[in-house]
Amino acid sequence: MLRRDAVLLADSLGDPVGGEDCDHGAFLVATDWVAQIGALQPDAAAELTRRWMAAMAREYGDPEIQPTPPAVAAVASLISLCRRAVETSTPVIHAWFL
Repeated sequence: MLRRDAVLLADSLGDPVGGEDCDHGAFLVATDWVAQIGALQPDAAAELTRRWMAAMAREYGDPEIQPTPPAVAAVASLISLCRRAVETSTPVIHAWFL
């Protein structure tokens, strides 16, 4: 899928741009990660989602973490967002809330 070593999202979160608590935050995403995801073809979403969910299941010891159609759609949207960000030199922000 990728022709180089993967750049992990967890290692690609940069400066915070919002949120300061342990249950929420917004961070600038490294351009290397954005470019890596943006370089994928949209039809790679299903395989990327499968790999991502398998890695999450291993990391959290939860075999119930499985790819779903909404997860594949979200990853396809992420690929499109990253492609557009690369084309327009626009930063990407990763936000999360518990």
